[in-house]
Amino acid sequence: MLTAFCIALRTTFAGSITPLCSKSSNVSVEELTLREPGFWTIHICFSDHVVVDGVTIRANRDDQFGPSSDGIDIDSSNDILVQHCDIDCNDDNFCLKAGRDADGLRVNRPTENVIIRDCIARRGHGLITFGSETSGGIRNVEVYRLKAFGTGSGVRFKSTQGRGGTVEDIRIHDITMQKVEKTIDLNYDWYPAYNTVPDEVRKQIEAEGKPLPLHWMVLMRQVGPEEGTPYIHDITISNIESIDSEVAFAVAGRKNQRAGRFIFDHILIKAATAGTISNAQDWMFTNARIETTDGTKPQLKNCDNVEGLE
Repeated sequence: MLTAFCIALRTTFAGSITPLCSKSSNVSVEELTLREPGFWTIHICFSDHVVVDGVTIRANRDDQFGPSSDGIDIDSSNDILVQHCDIDCNDDNFCLKAGRDADGLRVNRPTENVIIRDCIARRGHGLITFGSETSGGIRNVEVYRLKAFGTGSGVRFKSTQGRGGTVEDIRIHDITMQKVEKTIDLNYDWYPAYNTVPDEVRKQIEAEGKPLPLHWMVLMRQVGPEEGTPYIHDITISNIESIDSEVAFAVAGRKNQRAGRFIFDHILIKAATAGTISNAQDWMFTNARIETTDGTKPQLKNCDNVEGLE
């Protein structure tokens, strides 16, 4: 394990080689500018006590967008601080993960004890995203004083059947957003095809008389519903302002596992339309204003004990 390492070059890197912090402890990444990564830009994996401070990421070039160019991914790691970063990318801007599917459940290492603060998200898929790799669990996270400008989603939770794990004890507060597509975005059935090998690829390999790679077989191992159903619960979201959003709520839990115990306090969302909250339970809104251009209110589907929305 690498210990006590600091990257603080105050310089710019461009191209496909960007930092991977794996199985490391006491690492600082400071004052870097990273441009046009080939994939995820900064990946913190199986590590602890890592600080990312003052990093600027510019993954896009004009109207050209890199593939899956996440900004900062925190993956099965603990005691992490991210602050004073500015990200323009083509996937999730600040993202927390914890392994995926059967292999992630086997490893069972959570992401926990994380602080993300005083950061900016520009283009990208999510200001702050949890998942979709949730198998090891994500917990005890505080996110505050973040700003989003034109980001795809504001606060985003995503997982899928077969992934399992829990996302819990999350505190998000003092967030401002302008022109995000979806202010609150939750999806328990995000992109299920991500768990499979396309039939045409499988057939091509079989036609060549080759076995499927072993790591493919591990990643494709099926997980039953008892272990493979994710659960997102005990989330507190407060002091949020979202202006010129397209949709206030795009929430889709599951009938057999609702998104539970969400608290929203001092929320202002001005959106074109209110959107939908489905399969949610024990959601409490206080001091919440949802103002929509089309005059709609959030539509509740198969929800239980959702209070405070007028």
